[in-house]
Amino acid sequence: MARGRINRGSYALHAESPTALDSDGDPARWNVFTGDAERVFTAAVFAERVLNGVLYTAEALHRARGAVLSRSRSRTWLTLITRALAAAGESLPARMAETVSAWCGEDRDTARAALKSLWAEDALLPDDRVCGFLHALPPRMGTAQVRSHCPEICSSSEL
Repeated sequence: MARGRINRGSYALHAESPTALDSDGDPARWNVFTGDAERVFTAAVFAERVLNGVLYTAEALHRARGAVLSRSRSRTWLTLITRALAAAGESLPARMAETVSAWCGEDRDTARAALKSLWAEDALLPDDRVCGFLHALPPRMGTAQVRSHCPEICSSSEL
């Protein structure tokens, strides 16, 4: 490993000790905590290993969303959603990314409609959007398993 100065990111924490979080009234504990957090999040290695990957995935999803929501009949959205799923890396198990990509390719109209229900800017609440998306997923995608983990979002009668 090369030795030398680590370039720090442009992020900085400026915070005073919140009394609600400081149970014993000692602001020094909060200062130590924020100092440690600042060292972690401003280290160049954090940007290289974590932040850059997250930003790349977000950009890929942004492009896929734009293509899905466009009025074009182009199949560009399929390529972009496949890239976005692949970009997720460790955030999404490879098997799930492959399954979703395969479903999108096999049933393009249903998949695009499901993604539109998830990403459209309408009056629906976020939980209604998620329920609409989960409702469109085929059984092989494990919808029942997902529902069991978030019963407060989707009741079994909705899916």
